[in-house]
Amino acid sequence: MGQTDVTEKPSDTMSHSWLKLALVVPIFNDFVSFAQLCREMDVLVADWRAELSVIGVDDGSQQSGVVSFDPPLVNMKQVRLVKLVCNLGHQRAIAIGLVEAMEDGGFDAVLVADSDGEDRPVDMGRLVAEHRAHGEAVVVARRSKRSEGLRFRAFYAIYKTMFHAFTGKKIDFGNFVLIPNSALARLVHMTETWNHLAASVLRSRLPLSAVGCHRGIRYAGSSSMDLVSLLIHGLSAVSVFSDFVLARMLVASAAITVVAAVVAVAAVVIRLTTTLAVPGWATSVVGISMIILLQALLFSMVASLTMLRHRSAVSFVPSVHARVFVGERLTLFDALRYRGVAE
Repeated sequence: MGQTDVTEKPSDTMSHSWLKLALVVPIFNDFVSFAQLCREMDVLVADWRAELSVIGVDDGSQQSGVVSFDPPLVNMKQVRLVKLVCNLGHQRAIAIGLVEAMEDGGFDAVLVADSDGEDRPVDMGRLVAEHRAHGEAVVVARRSKRSEGLRFRAFYAIYKTMFHAFTGKKIDFGNFVLIPNSALARLVHMTETWNHLAASVLRSRLPLSAVGCHRGIRYAGSSSMDLVSLLIHGLSAVSVFSDFVLARMLVASAAITVVAAVVAVAAVVIRLTTTLAVPGWATSVVGISMIILLQALLFSMVASLTMLRHRSAVSFVPSVHARVFVGERLTLFDALRYRGVAE
């Protein structure tokens, strides 16, 4: 009788081991919510069998970034604050946080979430559980229920529709993701991550695993995401696939050129070979068709030159260039240091 193979599968090993996690949180004038998020995470993280370090990225806030934890945190390993020299925006703050996590090293995975409470800590635990089941996949949170107003949701639906029309891709998740260590280096070396994390995850072709999550209630204040911000957010997502967009536009331009040429030729043939044409009709049709044809050709030339220039330009790589925006690094809480002082 042969021996029974008792080798433990990697997923089984991961499901019983402690994970070293980092949580990247962009902050802009919302340190009260950040402190509350850390408190809630401190309560939950022990149930995840995880060692958690929080990296808050202060995106050029005007408010004071001093956060104290008294009484001290119990289950958290460390809370750090990375202060940027200027306001770069939500997406770029996240990119810098990911670079910080990669340079720290030693993490099994990196969570990305907002500090305002809308990305619920309890759902972070669900993302961690999904990571244990699918270790190599990027775990994304898909909103099964949204709390915004009807107007915002309508424009958000338009944004997703336009993104699909321009790029041919479907995007149904945002910044609330868990990135395994095996995928982190790829994302921070992609220039697209500097503009839009979710679209970059799609672009990276990494395997995805989705978890349905409700949007939580804000800890304090109101959302700064208005319609203008949503438009900029949508354009940033499309920019990640700019070469796809230009290629589709070139195909559409070529199709319009062919149609305009066919219409012009048909008008001339009808005018010369039949008595169906109304006087002056053929001239108008040919003239309009030639204008459309020339505009389509001009657009094709501009689009081609733009694509060639984009591909030959020097790229901004977050892992190389992002650190120039870091002004100061502060340790807000360190479990080892606190225990040493307490002893």
